[in-house]
Amino acid sequence: VDPFIIVKRSERNQKLGEFCMRKAIEFSVKIGYMGMYVDTFSNNIAVQRIIEKIGNFQQVGFLPLGGKLQNGQLVGSVIYYRDLSSITNDT
Repeated sequence: VDPFIIVKRSERNQKLGEFCMRKAIEFSVKIGYMGMYVDTFSNNIAVQRIIEKIGNFQQVGFLPLGGKLQNGQLVGSVIYYRDLSSITNDT
């Protein structure tokens, strides 16, 4: 599964991104997904901190040209993976 989570700028710093990521993991396990990968722009420190805080993700790659920002700047993309197969449905 590849979750796509965006928190509105005015709603940030309320742990909504972490909440959504935890719910995405929980729901993915519930419906039988075996793994999750997350790719985020290399300048998106907030998502990287959420991934580190939740734990059990490993960085598995880096794309030097992951995307283009609104200002035209090219940015890399960091790729993380988490094995969900050992998580039970009652977590």
